[in-house]
Amino acid sequence: SSDLPRKNLTIFHGKLLLEDQGNRAGLNLPIDIFFRSLSADLGKNAIGIILSGTGSDGTLGTRAIKEAGGMVMAQEEHTAKFDGMPRSSISTGLVDYILPPGKMPEELVNFIKHPFVGKSKEVDTVLTGDDESLVKIMMILRDYCGIDFSYYKENTIIRRLERRLSINRLEQLPEYLKFLSESDKEKDTLYRELLIGVTRFFRDEQAFSIIKETLLPKMLYRGQKQIRIWSAGCSTGEEVYSLALIIKEYIDDNDLDVEIKIFATDIDKRSIEFAGIGYYPESIVSDIDPGLLVKYFSRRENGFQVNENIRKMVIFATHNVFKDPPFSKLDLIVCRNLFIYLKPESQSKVLGT
Repeated sequence: SSDLPRKNLTIFHGKLLLEDQGNRAGLNLPIDIFFRSLSADLGKNAIGIILSGTGSDGTLGTRAIKEAGGMVMAQEEHTAKFDGMPRSSISTGLVDYILPPGKMPEELVNFIKHPFVGKSKEVDTVLTGDDESLVKIMMILRDYCGIDFSYYKENTIIRRLERRLSINRLEQLPEYLKFLSESDKEKDTLYRELLIGVTRFFRDEQAFSIIKETLLPKMLYRGQKQIRIWSAGCSTGEEVYSLALIIKEYIDDNDLDVEIKIFATDIDKRSIEFAGIGYYPESIVSDIDPGLLVKYFSRRENGFQVNENIRKMVIFATHNVFKDPPFSKLDLIVCRNLFIYLKPESQSKVLGT
């Protein structure tokens, strides 16, 4: 009832915890808060289900669960009384099942009973033992999207394949290889799964504090005309805009006249297009200081649009760090999402370049 304090639900070591909602005025995002804690607590055993609801709550949580290797279902939009929440999650391209609620229990049980999920079969022996099928899967993807995933750590690829086999009710790589070769939809899904980026505004705040307090005073000083920065592997743009915000604040606070050029690149064309538009779900309020949100974003339906004065600081482009030449005359390179996925020899090659 209205006289009870409003609560948020989180999970920690398998225990559900009730917490008072913060004092921050405005939007509360209980689904995102719960899904993020679920992904942190249960990793690839996390399952999120998005049903009818307004707004975009659950969208960032969907991403968090998928980054952790979990599974997400969403209600088919035309069966939902309010389609905002399912539509927003589905638009990420990361939802595994889009179903009317009546069909969810059967698919949920089928998924949980899969030998890889229930661990009646050890996934590593099934998937890592078949190098030939793995190589063929990499070749199909390269031909389909132009990206060679053999630079990636095998473990990263195996974990994503494990999920795709489970969802498609397959148990052996040759079965999946045949399915993949015959389905462009599955090629597209696997490609997206392999490129899920661990990103959000001001992720790992300590890194941004170091940039703000230590690097910017050394880089930005009176008389300097231009600063050139490269954000490599920028994914959907949250981190590069975070960087642009703190630089803009620093320039304004210190009354500096300097041109900022931030080159933001990623191998994934769709991520770059998304970043270039600069429209994010309303759930970013949980990651951005309210003062910065008001100053540098415009409110849109169910979301926020990056203002033009920030957007014009950034030049977005698709770029493959293995093949394309690097940018030159740089004052700073930021690369925070890429190396965890790459084999050691691939890391050395990129660093050498």
